[in-house]
Amino acid sequence: MSGKQIEDTLGLKFKLVQPGKTCWLSHEQFLSVVLKLLQPLLLALESIHQDRTDLRSEVGGLLLLLRSEKTIAILSLVILLMKPLGTLNNVIQASVKAMWRLSRIQKSLL
Repeated sequence: MSGKQIEDTLGLKFKLVQPGKTCWLSHEQFLSVVLKLLQPLLLALESIHQDRTDLRSEVGGLLLLLRSEKTIAILSLVILLMKPLGTLNNVIQASVKAMWRLSRIQKSLL
């Protein structure tokens, strides 16, 4: 099921964020939206589970996972860790870019 289908089912005015491969903050934003909209998301998944037999097993497994207190606790912890990791990643990338620029300037002066 696509994010668009879930958004349509829930009647969302804001979008589920599609996380990028290495963008920590997009993952944090995605997980935050999932936790914020957990109850409506569960209701939508229950409706899909009852109505569509072709998605029944996939949606049923997702429902079991999202109803678990352990899953919610882990998601909450991961969200807390993602923002500082994203910030650290940005600082490291900025430092590497600065070092690269400095190296180019140094070579041009020689």
